[in-house]
Amino acid sequence: MTTLIINPSSIISTYCYSIYRVETDSTCELACRYCYARWYRINDRKLTLRHLEEFRRFISYVSENLPRAPVFRMSTLVEPLQDRSLVRAEHVLKLCNVHNIPLIVNTKSLNLVRRDEILEQVLKLADKNLILVQVSLCTLDEAKARLLEPRAPTPSERMEMMDILKQHGVKTVLRYQPTIPGIADVEYPQIVKLCRELSIGQIIIEPIRIERNLLLKLREQIPEISIVEWEPYTEIGGLVKPCDSWTRTIIEKFRKEAETHNISLATCKDPKINILCRAEDCCGIYMINKERSLKKATIYEMKKFNIKTTNVDTFLEKIEEISQQFIGRTYISKIPKEHRKKIRSHYKILIEKSTKQDVEIMIIS
Repeated sequence: MTTLIINPSSIISTYCYSIYRVETDSTCELACRYCYARWYRINDRKLTLRHLEEFRRFISYVSENLPRAPVFRMSTLVEPLQDRSLVRAEHVLKLCNVHNIPLIVNTKSLNLVRRDEILEQVLKLADKNLILVQVSLCTLDEAKARLLEPRAPTPSERMEMMDILKQHGVKTVLRYQPTIPGIADVEYPQIVKLCRELSIGQIIIEPIRIERNLLLKLREQIPEISIVEWEPYTEIGGLVKPCDSWTRTIIEKFRKEAETHNISLATCKDPKINILCRAEDCCGIYMINKERSLKKATIYEMKKFNIKTTNVDTFLEKIEEISQQFIGRTYISKIPKEHRKKIRSHYKILIEKSTKQDVEIMIIS
């Protein structure tokens, strides 16, 4: 089974436009206090190298046989530009340049702008409008940041990185992640102001999800997070998230503030409450080369275009008719069988989820 496509699930299949991934490492040195992803990590260099070889073979095939390529995300649950994985990260960037593969980089690492060999490849992709950088930030407060992300660059250093990227013409969005109760309620005007000052056109907010035992420890250090009630993230697993009423309130606060400054806003895969405000997709894929990139359709398209079908093949035809930028029938017919199977599973879950009444989708033009 391919390792390049994120496994189908009720959350990913329903809300995510970018399901292709390329992982530069299988573990993470940042050790952020809220992180639950250690569930998924195996410190296995051989596994990573096999994954990267699969990536090389697949994108070589795509560049030779298809006019468009799926957008890849580097990485999903680890920092992609760790010191220990920089050689692999540079390798991925070079491959994307050779084969013209659209790429999203979600990072906190200053290596993006301080390592010449990395920045050189990023700028080459930016010249072709094939890269989007999502800079993650969970707070502007330096003291809280040291508690939450003790091994990560400071908020001011990440702001400087965003400014450098802007000066180089690299498309950048701010990922306010995780969005934390008691912190976001105070910081949201400053976050929007920061984006206006740095000419960043979109903010992604992703409310925190955390293991309950980690939440109890954080409450001791940051008591502000106790201002809300917490509830299970999904019916499976031991994660909790802020209650829906808080999520709805913070989204609205951000929306009003962002609207004032003409900044787009999107949420990232909340089980129930999601918004696209003046954004074509939550990832920011619409900012990069539309003639080259492909993205998976989501529940937003189901709602926006009133697609009503229970048949995956019918859905694939309809979504391709709407836009050539969506992964549809033509693309699926030309890719390896293991890729076809996973993508069809994603769309099957999406179709099933779109009929549920507990999903709140807001699309604001």
